[in-house]
Amino acid sequence: MATHMKTTIDINDDLFARARRLTEQRGITLRALVEEGLHRSLQAHAEPARPPFLLPTFGEGGLTPEAEVKGLHRVILDTHAEAYTPGAAIAPPMVHDRADRAP
Repeated sequence: MATHMKTTIDINDDLFARARRLTEQRGITLRALVEEGLHRSLQAHAEPARPPFLLPTFGEGGLTPEAEVKGLHRVILDTHAEAYTPGAAIAPPMVHDRADRAP
């Protein structure tokens, strides 16, 4: 069950008259119009949704060149900074240079 807060606000006379005309045209209450406006304003100022987490890959599931050099762990932390806690221990990247490998 929703609860309601009573409040008093000062509204410019012209704005109030326009709001009253609109409520009469739409057959709604001033309260409903104000709540609708607040919902829209809050939604417009809400934090944007986080982008989906995408594992950096290349081709047939291999790592991107950046991840090959920096290490996948570092690329993930750089890409998704909100997941990183300052001061947390980060293991050094384990990078294996393919040029060092025998064919």
